[in-house]
Amino acid sequence: MKQSIFTILSNTPLTDCVYKMALSGDTSAITALQNGEVDYMVVPISYWEDVKSTDKFTCVEKQSNEVMTFCINIESPTYGSILQNDKVRLAIMYAIDRDGVNKLVCDGYGTPTYMYINPNYAAAAPTADSLKNPIPFDLNKAKELLAEAGYVVLGLYPTALLDWLKQYGSLLPAGCLVTDTCGVKTGVVDAAQALMPEGVEFIGSHPMAGKEVSGVTNAHLVDFAPANFIITPTEKNTEAGLTFAWSLAETLGFQHITTLTPAEHDQMIGYVSQLTHAIAVSLMCASDNGRLAEYTGDSFRDLTRIARINAQMWAELFLWNRDNLMKEIDQFEGALTRLRACLENGDREGLEAMFRLSTQRRAVFDKKQ
Repeated sequence: MKQSIFTILSNTPLTDCVYKMALSGDTSAITALQNGEVDYMVVPISYWEDVKSTDKFTCVEKQSNEVMTFCINIESPTYGSILQNDKVRLAIMYAIDRDGVNKLVCDGYGTPTYMYINPNYAAAAPTADSLKNPIPFDLNKAKELLAEAGYVVLGLYPTALLDWLKQYGSLLPAGCLVTDTCGVKTGVVDAAQALMPEGVEFIGSHPMAGKEVSGVTNAHLVDFAPANFIITPTEKNTEAGLTFAWSLAETLGFQHITTLTPAEHDQMIGYVSQLTHAIAVSLMCASDNGRLAEYTGDSFRDLTRIARINAQMWAELFLWNRDNLMKEIDQFEGALTRLRACLENGDREGLEAMFRLSTQRRAVFDKKQ
């Protein structure tokens, strides 16, 4: 991806210009420019449209020499064994939407390119053909290549996962091993296994390493070691399928790998994941005070971090696991009612007993595994 450079010049002669060091993207630098405190700066993409919309400056847009590249490390101790497969690497290339990356990262000002040398360089000697995309964005092609590679990981919501299998599952070749990343398993695993063609095995898995944010802009290297990876085999799974899911977790770096039945998984998730999100959401919806952020402490921020929620995904997960979640909500309401009764009755001993029990049970999460 080639990027553009955005330069702003005031109408002041260069001999009279004031030069000021500023951090890239620093809003104070933009303010200084607009106030006339500085006369020249390279403007970050995010401010370009606003700044050039005024008539106070001479705005110059030029192509930069910078090329953003995506490199695959086939020697990686974590992912190398997977990435050494030619079809996996080719599938990754088909799965990259260069135009989408350009729009998201460069606000559309970049130019998709297909070589790691800037094609404007004489050394690159570009031809008309070399500037064409040799591997166009094609998710279906990427999925076909992954299937041919021998395994598929479906990162889809439950409904979308089953819809995809209904439409494309028949393309999976015999001997292929398939897993998922869904946050619920009852209704997903059995249905997915029923949709597998002859000789294809589906085994459910759940890497519990999500964040409160989503999308490519929030993607980054993750240390999976502290996180849990849950595998949900059924009687239809083979030792090879279980080994595949376990090896996948180990390859990604998970050090806490467990197996549960789909039903056990959903019951547990209803409490440790879905209930906590329900509490955080309810807490944020309980007050419309728009000034809370001005005087809140870390406890409120910590408790409500996950209230910044992916509405589409969590609505689906809640509804797919509604029976378990409603039971957990009832249980939580019971505990909250007991605490309220202690307040109403002035029961200090009862409050302290609940606090001691809470502290005791929370301590297990602080132990180094």
